[in-house]
Amino acid sequence: MFFPAPRTTVAIALGLVCCPVALWAVEPLAAQPPARWTDHLTPEVSVEADFCLVDDAAGTTSAFDLSTVALGMELRAGNRASGRVVVDYDGDTDEIGMDEAHVTLGGGETQPFFLTAGRLYAPFGDFSTTMIQDPFTQALGEINEEGAVAGWSAHGLSLALFVSNGLDHAGEDRADHGYGASLEYEQENERHGFRVGGGWVSNLADADSVHGALACTADNRIRLDRRVAGLNLHAGLRHGSLSLHTELVAALGSFTADELAWSGTGARPTAWASELAWATLLKGHETTLALGFQQTREAAALELPEQRVSVSAAVALFAGTTLQLEYAQDADSGTDHRRSFITRLAWAF
Repeated sequence: MFFPAPRTTVAIALGLVCCPVALWAVEPLAAQPPARWTDHLTPEVSVEADFCLVDDAAGTTSAFDLSTVALGMELRAGNRASGRVVVDYDGDTDEIGMDEAHVTLGGGETQPFFLTAGRLYAPFGDFSTTMIQDPFTQALGEINEEGAVAGWSAHGLSLALFVSNGLDHAGEDRADHGYGASLEYEQENERHGFRVGGGWVSNLADADSVHGALACTADNRIRLDRRVAGLNLHAGLRHGSLSLHTELVAALGSFTADELAWSGTGARPTAWASELAWATLLKGHETTLALGFQQTREAAALELPEQRVSVSAAVALFAGTTLQLEYAQDADSGTDHRRSFITRLAWAF
């Protein structure tokens, strides 16, 4: 089994990383020139509006969709602490919620150690994409919970340990903690770049989509027979205007048939995604053309197709405004096929 660490071992490891951050944070602060309070705030706003045309076994449908509205604020007091708050509207669920709200000590160029606590995305997976629709790897592995991340980042190498709220493998819903680790190495220059990394999480059921697909008991609670660990591997390569990204998220064990079923037995879901993108100028406008291919295995309970081929073209109309077109074709075993064409107008600053 990968990283068979009990909770006490995770706590000790987090403490070893947190201590240098804490000692550094309590050092006397050097005199700083007075600044306006607005100098410490960086607002972030993004709006994404889509028109979707879908053709599947049920027929052809079309709809306008306000897919995302996000309001964020980056707060920094000096160079030793920062905060981030993001509230967003999710068009898929038609809900407004707190996406991120956390405080970070350390990090940056002056301090390689860092500690982040609050509501955050666990450092499990990369999920980079140039497409409109989220990759299958993100659907299987993204964890957004209250928790803490401690790590070290310098010279292109990043190591992180994290612990977050999670499902109890023995019974109580949201009574236990999930934990994991990630490692990534990245090098970039003006012409070339690459990154490679991976991660492990103690319970893949803590991922948002997996948690939402798990079967509930009669008292509307989720109970797991055991933890099902997850593995992530990702790599990216850039050469001039061409870039390639590939990623894998996989369960390292099987759920029971009562939790997450596949073909009469317990599922062991896996997702893989690859994209090739080319950035160029089209009549003076930054343009990105991309081709993507994705596959899943034993992920029908998560409502993910077995295969998707997609192409995309995105044009920066002017500062902060992008028009993007995407065509995707999904396929499942048998006769289930789905084609979609999405037009997105996005604005951000």
